[in-house]
Amino acid sequence: MLSEKYKNILIVSSIIMGIILISLVGYLGINKIKLGSRMKKAEAFVDDFSNLISKEQSEITYQERKVAGTIEIPSISLKVPILEETQTLIQEAAGILTGVGLNKAGNTVIVGQSYYKNTAFHDIEKLKTEDEIYILDLSGQKKTYIINNIYKTHKEDKKYITESTKGNTRITLITN
Repeated sequence: MLSEKYKNILIVSSIIMGIILISLVGYLGINKIKLGSRMKKAEAFVDDFSNLISKEQSEITYQERKVAGTIEIPSISLKVPILEETQTLIQEAAGILTGVGLNKAGNTVIVGQSYYKNTAFHDIEKLKTEDEIYILDLSGQKKTYIINNIYKTHKEDKKYITESTKGNTRITLITN
């Protein structure tokens, strides 16, 4: 009798665990599909950004957030908007963390999420020195940047923010 009761408990437990596992896999799969779709929308936004600038709108937004420009990195097939702020950073866009502004003399730090595929900077670890990065700002200026240094650092290290640019225009890409 006890073994029959134990057997029934195991069967019910296995069914419950199976349902939970199937639900979790389904949830993750749906989210991955949705994020892939959002990345395609972000790419379409980047492709149309020049047209939006030429319409001389007072403000350009993406997903109801102010846009400062776009970033394209051909070596990792990246095309995403750059938001003016990072407080409302979304998975399919980058944001300005700090700095003088896009394509201006000085350093501008741009941040994007990278924790799984189909986030803005998901392939950032594949970048190499000499890769090109294109930044298009709201004035319509498109500037090409060449990667000259790649390194990992810890969260407390802020050297990349305060380092002198000697009057040059520089961007720093970071991920969280």
